Amino acid sequence: MRAAPEYVYGFLAHPEHLPRYAAPLWMAADPVEKRGHVHLVSLRGYFVGLPVESVQRVTVRAPASVEQTQIRGTLRGFAARCTLRATEDGTEVVYRVDVDPGISMITDEAAQQFLVQHVERTLDRIKLAAERRPAPRRPRAAPGPARPGTDEAPAEPGEEDAAESPTGPADAHEAPAPARPLEEAPAPAVPPAPRAPDQQRRRRRRRRRRSVRDGAPSPSPASAS
Repeated sequence: MRAAPEYVYGFLAHPEHLPRYAAPLWMAADPVEKRGHVHLVSLRGYFVGLPVESVQRVTVRAPASVEQTQIRGTLRGFAARCTLRATEDGTEVVYRVDVDPGISMITDEAAQQFLVQHVERTLDRIKLAAERRPAPRRPRAAPGPARPGTDEAPAEPGEEDAAESPTGPADAHEAPAPARPLEEAPAPAVPPAPRAPDQQRRRRRRRRRRSVRDGAPSPSPASAS
């Protein structure tokens, strides 16, 4: 594995994390007791499709090895040992498992095939976890000092992005621009109101009466009889 032994050991030093790498043999792990580098763990899982339980003593020796020994459980016997050794490229991991099923319905061939797959899957998962590296975070540029000869203060982290924007950041408290007053349009010329027809008739009648009075002969005095 392309990782230091101390780094790989960090994934194996916690027996409660066994289900991450040893499934489906161990699907759940409950810590029972811890004394120094010796852990007592209750494990549950499936062996060749059959549910099994096991209480094991796990001994961790940093950063060289991790050993598992069954105290009591469904299987007649179970023991496992994971050894770490430093190499030029990283770490060599050796994982060995010894199991005595003690179950009549499980044949030796089925048990052997299951254990081979268990060892291969466990090593692959440990390798994948150990060689996985989180993406490095890009360091954030610190604000630079003010330019000599100017009174400008260094730009804040968010001001550069706002300066690059063609319109600039919108100010939520900026008052809206006052509306321009509308120019008053000249009032339209109002045509004079037409005269009522009764007034026109009266004037015409008056004019006719005046003309008749002016042209009529004056009456002669009455002669005496």
